[in-house]
Amino acid sequence: MSKRNELNLYIERMQQRLRLDAGVRGAAVIAAVALTTTIILTLILNAYAFPERGLTPARVALYAIVAIAIGAALAWPLWRMSRARAVARSEATFPEFE
Repeated sequence: MSKRNELNLYIERMQQRLRLDAGVRGAAVIAAVALTTTIILTLILNAYAFPERGLTPARVALYAIVAIAIGAALAWPLWRMSRARAVARSEATFPEFE
């Protein structure tokens, strides 16, 4: 295997690790947002004794907030993770690579 192929393979592995890192961080943010939103909406609905007319808007709000969190915390970082960004992030973390 040539040095060029070894470098390309290393960059691919680094990019996979960075994608995994972004995915795990995104999943953690989504879980935190879902939990926090659920608690807040439950407290709000509890203050009004869980009215029937309030449950559907609360569910819609929860789904909308979680959807926004999925887009912002998971989809966006994974979409932006290109080969060039993976190399730049690796070089920024380990300057001796250059």
